[in-house]
Amino acid sequence: MLRRLALTCIFALLLSVTLAACGNIKNTLLEDVPQYSNSTAVEFPDTFKTQLDASLKSIKDKKYEAYKTAEPTTKIKDFFVESFKNSGWEDKSGKFEAETKQLMSQLQTFAIMYQKDTKIATVMSLSGTEAAQLGFKEVSPKEILYLLVIGER
Repeated sequence: MLRRLALTCIFALLLSVTLAACGNIKNTLLEDVPQYSNSTAVEFPDTFKTQLDASLKSIKDKKYEAYKTAEPTTKIKDFFVESFKNSGWEDKSGKFEAETKQLMSQLQTFAIMYQKDTKIATVMSLSGTEAAQLGFKEVSPKEILYLLVIGER
């Protein structure tokens, strides 16, 4: 339970940091957001959405997506980094606190965030075991879950 709360808090913190990076130009929310093709969509638990929504009241038009894959985390991260870069998104991952980066490294996962005009996007991966602790029932322990949260300010 404590680990689940810690993971929820970390994810909310990552998204909160993302909010600080937003500009003022309106844009279509899902336009230009990379989609990793070697994955399957899974249900994003309402309880986790509710916890995140409480922390992210200033984000408009939030969209939560969750996907599972058997691909290694490095391949997923490389895809998103390259795709966001090639689509003109600005990397804001450097704004993460050192403690957050250290914890992500210990969990053998990643979190990245990008900004384009007023759009913000955060991608975070978790092991299947960590995903189960957050209520993602469709992910096996051998799979990787990645979360995509997109919003606008």
